[in-house]
Amino acid sequence: MGNGESVFGESVLGEFGVHATIENLEKAVRARDVDLVRQLVERGVNVHERLDGGKGTVRDILMAEHTKKLNSISQLLEGIGGKISAQQAQRLFDEQHTTTKALSDALDGKAARTSAKNGYPSLLAGQRVSQKASHAR
Repeated sequence: MGNGESVFGESVLGEFGVHATIENLEKAVRARDVDLVRQLVERGVNVHERLDGGKGTVRDILMAEHTKKLNSISQLLEGIGGKISAQQAQRLFDEQHTTTKALSDALDGKAARTSAKNGYPSLLAGQRVSQKASHAR
């Protein structure tokens, strides 16, 4: 229990239910929880912050978890009499890639910075349009 909870109780979490920490972002990435990752990034967790224990960043965790999942699917398919068919494996690979792409986009903050009305990026307070981005429009 952190200082906030011990002083203010669990209600300090408010409507979010999870503290905006790099540790909770790591857990959300490992759990492949796209909505929670998006929420934590929107709340200001720095996705470039290094994790304790020399684990790199949450993006490193995402890529390691993605590789583990792909390897486990491959093992189910391997050999004569594999445990799943090629079609099942393809479906699992597609689902894996789709979820990893969604997690990557959430880490990039793409969903948080795109207006639902027009699809154009919206600026956050104090942010400036880069020359590269302004010429692309």
